[in-house]
Amino acid sequence: MSNKKIQFDENILFGSFSDLPEKEGKWKVIIADDEEEVHTITKMVLKNIIFEGRSIEFLSAYSGLQTIELITENKDVAVLLLDVVMEKDDTGLEVVKYIREELGNKKVRIILRTGQSGQAPEKNVIDNYDINDYKQKTELTAQKLYTALTLGLRGYKDLIRIEKSQERVNVIKLFLHNILESMASGLIVLNEEFTITLCNGIAKELINDETDTVLGKNIFQISDFFSKYQKTLNASLAENVVNTIYHIPHLANNMYDIMIYPFDFYNFCGLVIRIDDVSEIVARDEQIRRIQKLDTIGTLAAGLAHDFNNILGGISGALSLIKIESDHLHEDSLIRSGVETINESITRASVIVKKLLSITRKENVEFLPIDLNTVVRNIMSICEKSLDKSIVTTINYYEKEAMIYGDVSQIEQIILNLSINAGHAMTIMRETAESWGGYLDISIFLAENNDELYTNHHTKIDNKFYVIEIKDTGVGIDEKLKDKIFDPFFTTKKKDAGTGLGLSMVYNTITQHNGVIILNSSKGHGASFKLYFPKLDTNEKKIQKDSSLIQGKGTIIVADDEPAILQIIKKTLEICGYTIIVCANGKEVTEEYKNNKIDLVIADIEMPCVSGVCAFRELKKIDPTVKLVFISGHEIDHEISECIEDGALGLISKPFNMQKFSLMIFNIINDIKPYDA
Repeated sequence: MSNKKIQFDENILFGSFSDLPEKEGKWKVIIADDEEEVHTITKMVLKNIIFEGRSIEFLSAYSGLQTIELITENKDVAVLLLDVVMEKDDTGLEVVKYIREELGNKKVRIILRTGQSGQAPEKNVIDNYDINDYKQKTELTAQKLYTALTLGLRGYKDLIRIEKSQERVNVIKLFLHNILESMASGLIVLNEEFTITLCNGIAKELINDETDTVLGKNIFQISDFFSKYQKTLNASLAENVVNTIYHIPHLANNMYDIMIYPFDFYNFCGLVIRIDDVSEIVARDEQIRRIQKLDTIGTLAAGLAHDFNNILGGISGALSLIKIESDHLHEDSLIRSGVETINESITRASVIVKKLLSITRKENVEFLPIDLNTVVRNIMSICEKSLDKSIVTTINYYEKEAMIYGDVSQIEQIILNLSINAGHAMTIMRETAESWGGYLDISIFLAENNDELYTNHHTKIDNKFYVIEIKDTGVGIDEKLKDKIFDPFFTTKKKDAGTGLGLSMVYNTITQHNGVIILNSSKGHGASFKLYFPKLDTNEKKIQKDSSLIQGKGTIIVADDEPAILQIIKKTLEICGYTIIVCANGKEVTEEYKNNKIDLVIADIEMPCVSGVCAFRELKKIDPTVKLVFISGHEIDHEISECIEDGALGLISKPFNMQKFSLMIFNIINDIKPYDA
């Protein structure tokens, strides 16, 4: 087990706590006796007592009823000097019973005093009543009375200290309980018999036990989820080793990682089990692998298409010469017939090449005004979760909008590639796992001057640029390799760790955006990639606004779980003059609709948590006149048709032309039919 200790500031929780009763005020002592003389003598003997810096406040009761009233009103009475015989021979004993059992007051120290011991035998009273001392009035000298009271006060003080300590324990228990319940991870503690001694809410859902509590139950008897891994749990306990089980499918096909930690605490030996839902991480990794695979295929296809075009170009050129030379031949000549056959074959081959090239093209790319701050924020919210925990990420956004003209998904892809490369440079590319870790810094800023561009490209560039700098503290790049890293299929990573296509794609994308990429690195000292994007001119933005898109007014909720699509729609409609509220799922749509005056809701059909269809039905309950239009990559189905019958305004199929889209939104908000005119 680790020797590292948890740092815990008790002052945050217990700053207002004290182990002792309040120092202000006096110790309260009740004298309960039906004889006035007893009150007078007791006060006279004890009036000068000072205990723990506090004097005594005497309260007088002359009957059992008065005693009960006083102690009920004064819950901080420390000592009760109680006569046995008052209204009745056993009044004092009845008062004791009432205080302890009815009032539940266990703290007050009760000293029973009697002048008639025969009516309340000491042994019987001590055995059957919760008192703290028993004294004969005749034996109570001033010294003995002082001793009895002092011991009583000390006992009361100790009980208060215990009570305060218990309050602290309860606060700690509640504090830890809330921490455990707020965790996204499931947490289970087992003893050495694999009996559950602690289980938070997330873990109980995974165990899937329908009873109110799983505490005290054997985990293998109530959970199929864990019974499959009984050998692994046994090994962790027997061998005192940490074990991890990765990517276990469970509950709606979610994926979970299980960490098993043995521990020994005093006489308690057992296991701590942490369960993490890694479904999103697994899906994200798969998505990244898919993207990289498609990039590889696309690059290969582009290379093949290029080679085929060169070959076809040569054949086509030669064929043209042959046709010129064969024009004088008869139409039925085998040469002329062969030329036509070859020409048809070239045409068919060209069609095949075009299909091959379509693999490398990004379909439906629209360059729009976009804010680099938003692009980085969206993609890094995904990417950061994929990076190793040993990497510390810092993002410095530009203080204002950093507007450029570009394609959101392409820029997200290059940021993702460079960030993952930086992560690899600080982990798997290091020589040992012990040296894993480092800092990933991403900054967005407006280039103050273009000297660096001039130095690296030997040409003066007059444009203003926004820069995204991605800097790491990884292994760095050897000077000899800098000129090669943007070449396709070139990689410095170990086998199977990279395709060598990522930086080539980054370079091509930057070029398409009329930008520049600058690398600064040396071996062992990390790397910095600066991506220069031409700053969008305000006038250019206005021209786009005036000439391409239909202007309007109103507040629109746009809901889509794809950040790239959400960004494009948001920026487009903002250019049109609308106020946009973005949501990632139907639940957020409902909450925003309740809190704002909304003119239109644009909702994707398929979203996590709550779908667009479910959101529409909830909004209809809130506002029967709600205006909502669906967007989707699918065609209208039965469920969407039902929503349209219930008042939804239609379905806009992805991908869509932004000019037509802006016209349709304008028509919907202004009730101009048909909406898609």
